[in-house]
Amino acid sequence: MLKNLLNSCILISLFAVRSLAQSCTPQGDEITFGTNDTWIGYVYDNSDLTNYKGYILQGTPGNPAFDQAFGGFYVNFPTNGCTVHTESFSVRYKLRKTFAPGDYDFNITGDDGYRLSIDGGITWAVNNWSFNGYTENTVTLSLNGTYDLVLEYYEYAHNNRITFQVSNACLGTGSTTVYGANNVWRGYVYNGTDFNFFKGLRNQGSSVSSDFDENFGGAYVRFNTSSCALLSEQFSVRYRLSRTFSPNNYSFIVGSEDGYRLSFDGGASWAIDNWSNTSYTSSNLMVNLNGAYNMVLEYREFSGTNRIFFSSGLAVVLPVELISFSARKTSSGILVNWRVGTSADLLRFEIERSSDGQQFRTVGDKPVSLFSDRYDFLDPFSPSGQIYYRLKILERSGKIYYSKPVIIPYENQGFKVFPTLVNNGNFYFANNQPLKAAVIHVVDFAGRPIHKYLLNDLAAQQTTSLRLPAFITKGFYFIKLEEAGVLRVAEKIYVQ
Repeated sequence: MLKNLLNSCILISLFAVRSLAQSCTPQGDEITFGTNDTWIGYVYDNSDLTNYKGYILQGTPGNPAFDQAFGGFYVNFPTNGCTVHTESFSVRYKLRKTFAPGDYDFNITGDDGYRLSIDGGITWAVNNWSFNGYTENTVTLSLNGTYDLVLEYYEYAHNNRITFQVSNACLGTGSTTVYGANNVWRGYVYNGTDFNFFKGLRNQGSSVSSDFDENFGGAYVRFNTSSCALLSEQFSVRYRLSRTFSPNNYSFIVGSEDGYRLSFDGGASWAIDNWSNTSYTSSNLMVNLNGAYNMVLEYREFSGTNRIFFSSGLAVVLPVELISFSARKTSSGILVNWRVGTSADLLRFEIERSSDGQQFRTVGDKPVSLFSDRYDFLDPFSPSGQIYYRLKILERSGKIYYSKPVIIPYENQGFKVFPTLVNNGNFYFANNQPLKAAVIHVVDFAGRPIHKYLLNDLAAQQTTSLRLPAFITKGFYFIKLEEAGVLRVAEKIYVQ
């Protein structure tokens, strides 16, 4: 009997080994679009939509919305065909859907990359195809007819999730051409970076001053307008203000991330024009005004940090007329630009840099040109903290004058914290570039230090597992990276 039992075990083992050795057969053709609000999701065993494994279905008849986490990370997820390990995989969802004439809000969230097309994948209405923590994007589209929707998703490492929702769009009401008065700007907020869909009003300034500094609650959060809530990504604002100036010279400072421009003639021309996707940049304008002006301040935000700053006052007139002065980050370094109105008594300009706005040092100089009133200087320095620039202006007589400084702010450069919702005390820090003398700080919303981790030198493409101390209570915290003594803002987390 023992011999028979042993033979049976051997046969069962051989059958198991043979079964494991057999390859699975992926089902589905990777081409067909789902219908009746049910997506067909074609699943791939690579993050680049290659090595097809099978399909899954999402959505239900009458409602294409879904929220998929694939059972978690580091697990095997079944498809109609083969199982997929939930690290470094991707899905291409397809749905053919008919929309009645109207405007629609599409909301997508994911960790890591995702993108949405309504023309079968030719163009992308939402394109967040990068290695990110859990992020959200909303786009408003005018639709009428039948569309081939393609939603692509890829997971690179650790947490994975993709969600989709579509609904009738929330839109603002009333005229968008009325100007504010008594120093209060009327801010017309739009979904889309080119004033696509009006979402409501968000006014700035007060009866005392038209100055304001707005960050819309931060990156990847929802903020309210008079009519709708809006995600603080991929949006634009057109501020309008009618203001009367007594005869004098006035100074205007505008700064933002990303694009901004200022007009005194209702938007017919731009006295300040920095309509580009940049990190935080500020511009200084001095101009003589007299009478009533229809001021327009436009702002658009692409992704990441957002901020729009406006300040005005009587100009402190320098012996030289400094028409504009700005600095912005480029792939080659920091590009400083300025323009002067007259240069007859000038000798040269010196460009100064500071890390604290107090102590400046000279990083370059420019002689006065006889042929142009425009100047630029490229500083190859790539700041990892907040950096200030100012001009030192030297006359032939020996007199020296200084411009107001402009700021290049902190940036999150090449690192990621996840998950942003921490429910077991564990989180991860991933860096895609080398770091020297790295220290991670946990800071509460009041700016008080809570805990720190000494990581020292890290090679590129590392992921470090960290655990919060047991005494940390429920709430929001900042995770900040310090590298070689310079502090960078990283990401916000919520501890459950």
